[in-house]
Amino acid sequence: MPTFVATSAALGRAVYSVWRQGSGAMAYEAQALWAHDSSSGQVRVFEANSLGIAETHIGGFDGSGALVLALRSSSKNEIVQRRVFQWSGDTLRMKAEFYSNGRPTNHAVTFVRR
Repeated sequence: MPTFVATSAALGRAVYSVWRQGSGAMAYEAQALWAHDSSSGQVRVFEANSLGIAETHIGGFDGSGALVLALRSSSKNEIVQRRVFQWSGDTLRMKAEFYSNGRPTNHAVTFVRR
């Protein structure tokens, strides 16, 4: 079962998170630092994962209050990943689209705060 743990960082000016899923040879972990620029409304998430990839996701909050983040390719500036986070009480839902050859692969997970 995937886990997502987030804690305050940088004297409350950022959030540090760890996402874990799988086990053994199929284990995956991503560590991220989340920051919000209140003047521009932009959210930036720097993420490094167990696959040896480090990247920055950029986005912001939409009209419904969902956080929408996009990762763009460095070569063509095309969206290669899009994530939408929605909160409802103690529940966090994340939907993601990963693009490969112009085709999306969908992924979704729901977390409940403990």
